[in-house]
Amino acid sequence: MTGGAVGSLFAQFFHLSSAERKTLLVAGADGNTTVLDAGTRELIVSYPDDILHEAVSKMLRHDIGRLPVVDRQDKHKLIGYLGRAGVMAARLRLHEEEHVREQGLLTTSA
Repeated sequence: MTGGAVGSLFAQFFHLSSAERKTLLVAGADGNTTVLDAGTRELIVSYPDDILHEAVSKMLRHDIGRLPVVDRQDKHKLIGYLGRAGVMAARLRLHEEEHVREQGLLTTSA
């Protein structure tokens, strides 16, 4: 593994939740553990039409850094994932929209 690849892997490791890091460290100790052995079959997921607040509540309640988004009709169909960066971007857009509306109200009333 090159230095860049190791650095990237190192950075990704610390974006995991504490529970995910612990699972990886314990599972990888013997060198023979498979991905299936290390993973979980009880996934916490979100759906495309879920309210963002509900998805964030799931992430916080279960200490999840990234929440898989699956099709409501076909739960085996992964659509994408919602990560902390996505949540922050959505909140920033909302904040910016509110700011623009407030500026319009202030300009109109002056």
